[in-house]
Amino acid sequence: MCLGRTHAVGGVTLGLTAADLAGNVSLVQALAGAAVAAGAALLNDLDTPSSTVSHALGRSTQRLASGVQRLSRAVFELTATPADHRYASPTHRALTHTLIFAVALGVGAWATTRWVPLGAGLIALVVTVPALRLVDRRLRGVSLLLTALGVAALVTVAAPSAVTVGVAVGTGALSHDLLDGCTTMGVPLLWPLKLRGMRWRRLGLPRFLRFHTGGPVEPWVLGLLVVITVGLTPPVLSWLEVAIPQLINLAVYIWG
Repeated sequence: MCLGRTHAVGGVTLGLTAADLAGNVSLVQALAGAAVAAGAALLNDLDTPSSTVSHALGRSTQRLASGVQRLSRAVFELTATPADHRYASPTHRALTHTLIFAVALGVGAWATTRWVPLGAGLIALVVTVPALRLVDRRLRGVSLLLTALGVAALVTVAAPSAVTVGVAVGTGALSHDLLDGCTTMGVPLLWPLKLRGMRWRRLGLPRFLRFHTGGPVEPWVLGLLVVITVGLTPPVLSWLEVAIPQLINLAVYIWG
C-alpha cells in the first residue's frame, strides 16, 4: 500500500476532480467533499492491523479491522480459483481493494446522508478520525473526538447533498485502489470477474512503472498530487481556465 498521507491527498485530488466535473457544486461543498474523500481514502486499509485507520480508535478499530480481515478471508475462500490460492492474498489487498467495495461505501454514504438525520456530519465524523490521526498522532481520546466533531460540524453547516457525500466517499476509496495499483503489488480491482483464471488477479500499471511503498518515488508522487490538488481547487481552476489560453496565445505570439 502507499503511505497514509499519499492516500489522503489522493482522495482529495479525486474528490475535487469529481466536484469539478459535476459543475454545480459550491466551493464550500467541494471542500467539504474533498475533506470527506481524504478520510474515506484510508478506509480500504481496515484489512490490515498495522494501518492508520486500524489504530484510529485503539481497540475499537483494531477489533473492527479483525472483523474485516475475517470477512475478507471468507469471501476469498468462497470465490477463489486454484490460481488465486497460489498467487493472491486472502486478507490484505483483497475485498476492501475492489471496485465493488468503493461503490458499496459510496452508496452507503449516499443512503446515510439522505435518510439519516445529520447524516453528512455522521459520515464526516467517521472518516475524519483516521485522517486526523494521520495529521497528528498526538491526537487521541477526547482531543481526537472533539476535533473530529468540529470537522463534522463544519461539513454539516456546508450542507453537501447526499450525492456529493456519496461520490466523495466512493471516489476516496477508489483513489486508494488506483494509487495502490501504482505499487509493486497491485490490487484485485475487478473482482469477481475472472481474468486469466483468477478472480483476485492484481491489476495496476505496467510493472516497470510501479514503485515500492515508501520508496524514493513515492514522495514525488505525493508532490505531484499536491500540485494537481491545488490546481483543481475551484478558485484556482477558474483562474487557470482564463490564464492558460492567454499564456498559450502569448507563447504563440513570441515564437511565431
